[in-house]
Amino acid sequence: MSSSFMNEYYPGFSLKQPLFYRANFGIRFELGHLIEADDLLDVRYLERSYERARRLFESLHAPLDDLLIVMDVWHDGKEKSLKPMLGNYRRYVKKEWLFQLTVQTITISEDGEDSFIERFCLKCRTKDIRYKALLKDICRQDLGMTPNISHPVYVINTRTKTIFNVYDDRGCDVIATSVETLRPLYERYNDWILLYDREKIDALFQRSSCRNNRSL
Repeated sequence: MSSSFMNEYYPGFSLKQPLFYRANFGIRFELGHLIEADDLLDVRYLERSYERARRLFESLHAPLDDLLIVMDVWHDGKEKSLKPMLGNYRRYVKKEWLFQLTVQTITISEDGEDSFIERFCLKCRTKDIRYKALLKDICRQDLGMTPNISHPVYVINTRTKTIFNVYDDRGCDVIATSVETLRPLYERYNDWILLYDREKIDALFQRSSCRNNRSL
């Protein structure tokens, strides 16, 4: 299902991190903001990261929106059973939803060696997934906290045609098929835009505004 969506709305685009730097239309938000190195040990740092991730997610996904929750599980090919990998979803959906999962094997060849991605995809609605637990576990992945999830997770919204990816406690990428789809997020959470990429992001929305004004 994710393959057909990508082929229709993101032709030629590979679903992999970092989304922002390869997409035509996207925003990179800062979630965690380090003031001092010791901030990583402070539970308040995680709460700030998680709270921003949650607010961005809820602004983008209505309760009845149809979603594709894509999770990429890397392995070396020695694991024969998919059953252990299914456990990555168990904290976030009811057990019966596991029967709705589809999986696609992707082979990655580098330096004469193969590795593999099992791309799991779950079609559900926003209200069917425990997204708060999912977001918090993603934010924990690099902080030595448990529970956590270290696999890339992409939330595809089939209504808005957006792709949402919290890559860790530091930040979140949101991409779309048009600038205007992202404008509400750009305006509402402008202060959260990653400073490193702000110039590029501001220019994207300014160009779009100029084109819209000329067409009036």
